Amino acid sequence: MTGSGLGLSMARSKSRIRCMTIAMALATACCTARAQTIHTFIDFADQRPRDCHARPKAGGAPVLVKGYIDNELRFWGYSTWDGAGQPIMLFNMGVLSRLPPIMARFTFYHECAHLTLRTTDEVQASCEGLKQMRAKRELSPADEAIVRQEHYRLTALGSLYLGTGRALWDATIACAGARDDGGRRPAPTTAR
Repeated sequence: MTGSGLGLSMARSKSRIRCMTIAMALATACCTARAQTIHTFIDFADQRPRDCHARPKAGGAPVLVKGYIDNELRFWGYSTWDGAGQPIMLFNMGVLSRLPPIMARFTFYHECAHLTLRTTDEVQASCEGLKQMRAKRELSPADEAIVRQEHYRLTALGSLYLGTGRALWDATIACAGARDDGGRRPAPTTAR
């Protein structure tokens, strides 16, 4: 092959490799469940990572919970253990992206509580998630009002959720107690 022919052949090979790389990236992007890479969850409101650590199903030391996107999920989020017994969280970002950003953060804390407490009780998970958000100053009074409002919009939920979002939220507040900011007021995280 001549010098210019070799250069043309190499350019075509690089172009094919680039096209294959793009095709592979597009092919894997369509999958319903995609893992977050380093952190459990990246928050919508502030783009900061949130990590949850929970024990594997068989016990032992807590490990980083892997977060996955599953837009076919019937819920905002779901937590469980995978086939290897490792804790995982699934997030329906298609639904969460249409809600105020604080709802994705609340969902993260709620699902983390399911795993760390090893409970299927929705009130207990919401209660612990709310307590954690308050303790870490991750929820302003305005944000908490938005979370309440979004729960109150939910009707005809299953018995695990006490029938309605209103009943679930009211039971969550009864468990978590009244808000006590000790005079400190964190800035709201959402604009909606």
